Amino acid sequence: MLQRRTLLLGGMGVGKTAIFRRITGAPFTERYLPTVVVQKSELSQQDTLSQLELWDLTGEMTVNKIPLAYLKVAALILYVYDLSRPPSKAFLSSELKSLKSLAPDCPVLVIGNKLDLIKENTANWNPVKRQTDLFLSAKTLENLEHLSEKLTHQFI
Repeated sequence: MLQRRTLLLGGMGVGKTAIFRRITGAPFTERYLPTVVVQKSELSQQDTLSQLELWDLTGEMTVNKIPLAYLKVAALILYVYDLSRPPSKAFLSSELKSLKSLAPDCPVLVIGNKLDLIKENTANWNPVKRQTDLFLSAKTLENLEHLSEKLTHQFI
């Protein structure tokens, strides 16, 4: 069976673990659960010979501090930022630039999380919108099915 490693990256408190839990079928929790180093889960796709290995990495490190070995074996990177926190959006461009230089051949899917916490229309965020592939809420499950579809298509 072919294993495809997907890394969940992003700053501290952006919702990586909440997305990880939701994708793996666990319920959402309001309690903040910091990831110490790495949290892994394997998801098999029906009718395929591939298995998605999802890695939730600690948010305490910037992209430049992630072990290069993790980036070299990744088939996909999910970069998550918090739509409700301006500092999270402010680091987006520099973090994506670093990712492109450290893992130039690895596709990156940029996810704006916590859609449930914002009031503005996302169409008004032109700079952020241009860099974001998917807006979702791990809490309310809004657009989470689109992420599942993208992951499925990436590995079939």
